[in-house]
Amino acid sequence: MTAESQAPQKPASADTHQQGEQADKAPESIDTDSGETAAEKDNSAAKPPMVEQLTALYDDGRTWFEAELGFQKGRINYTVRAAKLGAIALGVGIFTLLCSYITLLLGMFMVVAHYFGPLIALLTVPLTWAVLGLLALRYAKSRITDTKAMIAETGGITGHKDQKSEENANG
Repeated sequence: MTAESQAPQKPASADTHQQGEQADKAPESIDTDSGETAAEKDNSAAKPPMVEQLTALYDDGRTWFEAELGFQKGRINYTVRAAKLGAIALGVGIFTLLCSYITLLLGMFMVVAHYFGPLIALLTVPLTWAVLGLLALRYAKSRITDTKAMIAETGGITGHKDQKSEENANG
C-alpha cells in the first residue's frame, strides 16, 4: 500500500471551497476608467436614486407624525376623561357638603325651636350663620390684601418690581 492510498481522501466540495476562499482573498480588480473597484460599482448600483430616498424619508416622517399625533390624542383623551371624573367627584362632594349644611341648619332650627319657639329659631339660626359667613369673608379679604401687598413688596412672582407699584409706593 502506498502512502497516498492510506491518506484520507478529500471530497471534491472541499477543493471548490478552498478555491472560493482564495478568490475572496484575491485583490479587487480596479476599473481604470472610473477608478472604482468592482465592489464599489455593485454598491452604487444597489443605492436607490435620490427621489426614491426622499420619498422614503417623506413616508417615514409622515408615519412618525401620524404615530405621534395618535399618541398625543390618546394622552388628551386620557386627561379629559380624568378631568371629567374629577369634575363629577367635585360636584358630588359639593352636593354632599350642601346637604350636610342643610341638615345642620335644620337640626339647629329644631333645637332652638324646642327651647325658644319656632319664630325665634327662624330668626336666630339664619342670622347667626349670616354673621359667621360675613366674618369669614372679611378674614379672607384681609388675607388676600396682605398677600397682594407682600407680592408687590417682593417684586411679584417674577421677582421684578413693576413701575406702577414703585410709583404707588413713592406717590
